[in-house]
Amino acid sequence: MSGITDALRAAGFKPEESKDGEWEPYKGTYKVQCMVLRPETADDGAEFIQSEYKVIETLAGDQIRDSKFADFRKRYYLSGEKAEQNLKNLINDFFTMGIQLDYSSDEALKASLPNAIGAEGYLRGWAWTPEGKGPQQSFVIQKAKVALKKKDGSVAPF
Repeated sequence: MSGITDALRAAGFKPEESKDGEWEPYKGTYKVQCMVLRPETADDGAEFIQSEYKVIETLAGDQIRDSKFADFRKRYYLSGEKAEQNLKNLINDFFTMGIQLDYSSDEALKASLPNAIGAEGYLRGWAWTPEGKGPQQSFVIQKAKVALKKKDGSVAPF
């Protein structure tokens, strides 16, 4: 075992504290894959559709990190005063990703959700920290042509 510590010191090794259990939001533009899209009910009885995405390519920003958790998550609430807008957002987000969800009825919508699993798309993610809380992840689904401008470095001036 001789020489290993010499090699560590020569390489400039410095001990670091474990980051296990710490979470940091992503900031950047990413190609993602939909891993989860399913109806759920919160503890308070609110109905929502849970979506989860895994980063498959960094176009600009933070690099991919290994995690057992989804990189991006969103709940589209289907109850409450913003239910109609949330449903529009869900349908529009997946339409932007090239998936047509069937919204001819509530049952048809729920039956069409599995069709989106595996779909690939693009998003821009950022972080914000509400007063008295930890960092929160926010993101918006983007058209490919907008997201890919970040990859090649061309950014429109306005």
